[in-house]
Amino acid sequence: MMRVKDYWVDLMFSCRTIDSAQTAIGVGWLYKNAGLEPPKMVFVDSPLIAQKEIAKLEKSSLYSAESKNSVRHLIIKSMREWLGFGMKDLLEGRISQLYDTLCDEVNVSVYDPIKKQTESFCTDGGKPEPEFGINLCNLFACWDLLVQLGHVNSAVQLAKIKTLFSCGFFEAVFLKEVCFIVRMPQMIRRDSGINLHSKDSAAVNFHDGFRLHFWHGLF
Repeated sequence: MMRVKDYWVDLMFSCRTIDSAQTAIGVGWLYKNAGLEPPKMVFVDSPLIAQKEIAKLEKSSLYSAESKNSVRHLIIKSMREWLGFGMKDLLEGRISQLYDTLCDEVNVSVYDPIKKQTESFCTDGGKPEPEFGINLCNLFACWDLLVQLGHVNSAVQLAKIKTLFSCGFFEAVFLKEVCFIVRMPQMIRRDSGINLHSKDSAAVNFHDGFRLHFWHGLF
């Protein structure tokens, strides 16, 4: 179990330079499996820019909260179908332990603080919401373990998810006509525990200069 956890934590915090071509293939595959046409893909350097672009789209016919939620729902639904009966195991034994551990280490300690602080900078609208990205690390890791244990037969689909995140993909905002893809930060610094932390510089540094400072998890 620890090997699976370490693999996904290392992948989520790799800060790799994005491979735009491979990422576009992976996102297009997610849409196709959800029964949707691949959208126009727009790569941005930070979640702040993604939210600012969404704020602009809110005034156009390309955006609606209903459309956004339905697209994300269809994509997550297709993933859960690949997990099949293995979803029952998420509430049991070491699968549940893995899920909770990664929720603490990735979601609570890193992703959620980044989204919360991004929201504080969104003065022109575009309130951030959990998207498809490193915030689903716990689900992906449990899926990985279930495949390795032989509980589910969806190794091919899982491999595509692994490839997507190995391409420098941080998260995506799914809309019907357009998808905003956020690149991995240049740097994510943490303390000896699991909290965002840096003494002399930003703990999170995105490619467009959007930086977030944390001291042992405190902004």
